[in-house]
Amino acid sequence: MVLEDPFAPNTSKRKDRRAFQKSAHKLAAPFDRLTAFLIDLLFLFPLVNIVFAPFHRESLRAYLFHFEEQASFYIALGVITLAIVFILYFAVIPYLFGATPGKKIMGLRVICPEENSQLRLSQSVLRSIGILGEMAVMGLPLLGAFRDKLRRPLHDRIADTIVVSDRTHFLDSPSAWEKKLANSAYLSFALFIVCLFVPFLFNKYKNYLTLDHVPSGNTSLCEVVDQNLPEWDQTEGRLEVAMTLYAAGAVDEECLGREADFMLWSGEESALAYLAKAFSLSDSPSLSDRYLEKVCKVDDKSQSCFLSELVGHWMDGKWKSVTSQLKEKILESQSFIKVWAIRHFFTSYYFSEVEDLLESLPRAESLGEFTSSYRTKTLFKKGQKEMAQVAFESSVENLKGDSRLSLAAWYCSEANLKGCSADYRSSCQHFSQLFKDQWDYLNDQNILLSYLRTTECSENVPSELAKLKELEEGSEIKYYLESLNFLNTGKKEEALKQLRRLVSLGLDSSRPLSYEAALKWLNFTDEDKDFETILGMWDLDHSRTKMWENLGQALIERLFQEGDLESSYKRAQKIVERRPFNERAYKVKAIYEHKNGQLKSAWQSSKRILEVQRNTSLGAGRSPASTLQKNNPIDQRWNRVQRDLRKRFDQ
Repeated sequence: MVLEDPFAPNTSKRKDRRAFQKSAHKLAAPFDRLTAFLIDLLFLFPLVNIVFAPFHRESLRAYLFHFEEQASFYIALGVITLAIVFILYFAVIPYLFGATPGKKIMGLRVICPEENSQLRLSQSVLRSIGILGEMAVMGLPLLGAFRDKLRRPLHDRIADTIVVSDRTHFLDSPSAWEKKLANSAYLSFALFIVCLFVPFLFNKYKNYLTLDHVPSGNTSLCEVVDQNLPEWDQTEGRLEVAMTLYAAGAVDEECLGREADFMLWSGEESALAYLAKAFSLSDSPSLSDRYLEKVCKVDDKSQSCFLSELVGHWMDGKWKSVTSQLKEKILESQSFIKVWAIRHFFTSYYFSEVEDLLESLPRAESLGEFTSSYRTKTLFKKGQKEMAQVAFESSVENLKGDSRLSLAAWYCSEANLKGCSADYRSSCQHFSQLFKDQWDYLNDQNILLSYLRTTECSENVPSELAKLKELEEGSEIKYYLESLNFLNTGKKEEALKQLRRLVSLGLDSSRPLSYEAALKWLNFTDEDKDFETILGMWDLDHSRTKMWENLGQALIERLFQEGDLESSYKRAQKIVERRPFNERAYKVKAIYEHKNGQLKSAWQSSKRILEVQRNTSLGAGRSPASTLQKNNPIDQRWNRVQRDLRKRFDQ
């Protein structure tokens, strides 16, 4: 009897392997195993995306706000979760069914060489951990299938498992040339990684960690852009079209955000994409500013960088700088910059520039509402009333929904800005027909003012008050209409009481009625105390709205009439700083500078007045308080100052 040496290494395992080699099982070919593994990755890919998505989102948010530790935590948590999913997939399925889906498709099975038995759970878990480790080093240990006698990569040797095939012919142990091939592959692959993929992956990883992009809830493309894209010239890219439509008010922030997200997530780091993302996050100023900062870092020569710099000037109130830069570069600019320029030039009273830019825009139906509205407004502002009326009626017929009501409201309020004009009925008829007691629209400033002017000029205050009975008791609209009703019935004190109530909460751009009430109060009171109250509130107000400008203009006219030129000048200076296109404020400024010997400054103010007058026959800002006074003391004094300045400077 021959006894087995208990100290001989791996005696039982060698017998088991010899038993396996004598069994009917056939070794799996390495390329069959590779194909099976790729198929398994296809099954895993959707699951990996679902599992890792929330961690990816949160890590990007954290990096955006420079919370490095929190971002690293989410990345680590995501990687650990993915590792668990990977291990469970390659451990539980082979343990229960003998093979993964990929191996089933390729006719392969994983077995234990000990008596050719089924895998134990511990073996299956150990094997899947080994596969994960091999993937971490770019799969190099998988080449062991070309070197091991039983064609086992590292993970099979660690778990003591073998992959067999149910449909291939017998495959012998690796030959010498296979081993040399594997060794050469090890060396070549390692050199390839060092020379090419290591720098590439490092840069990709660095970009991933510093990517300033937070995805929206839905990264699909915007349907509105899809619908309108075919009518645009092919020279305009998809995101350029989206930006132009957004600037024209044809799409909202969500639509623009989707387009920006799509480009950023497709891997294209574009200055325009960051600019679009900044605009789409206008409700989150701090986050929007971060994207604006990124625009010029990506491409400081791009038109997107040019517009982002203009946005900074807009926010700082540097209107002259914005105007000069736009005039210099607007002809070579993209369509979306031209649309923004139209908006700026219109508010700046450069109506000739507005007309030229409107003609240069693409003839796209999706821009029809924008171009027709601004063409009507420009004609009206230039004093071409007959042409403006024709354009207005044509636009109202072709515009839809809110755009039509908004244009009708603007036209009515502008035509009656100084009070009830002679052509009130023709200018407000369309608004009256379209409004039809739609009280929800009164949140819009233009619509609210048009409603009030229509009510006041049509002398329908009592009937409108009756309609508003359902509004809450403290409604500001009711207070204002009640004050008008009291004025119409000769109850001045009661009217002033209601107006004081509206103004008592302070002037606020979100409450346009506070300015309208202050103007009414100013027109109907002779009390110095009331005037000082309104003046003090206006001084504390930091808004830049047209209503703030109108009230300020009424105040400087009152101060000028009372002989307080210095106080009038201080308020005029404040107006031109925030609203630098007000003719009356520049006149007060020039008068004060002329009186104090600042002749060069007075001449500059005079040239600015002439520039405004050339752009519009209406002038930039004649307040409701002035009510077309032909003998306004500011105009009388200005005419004398202007004659003297021309003698001195106009050669």
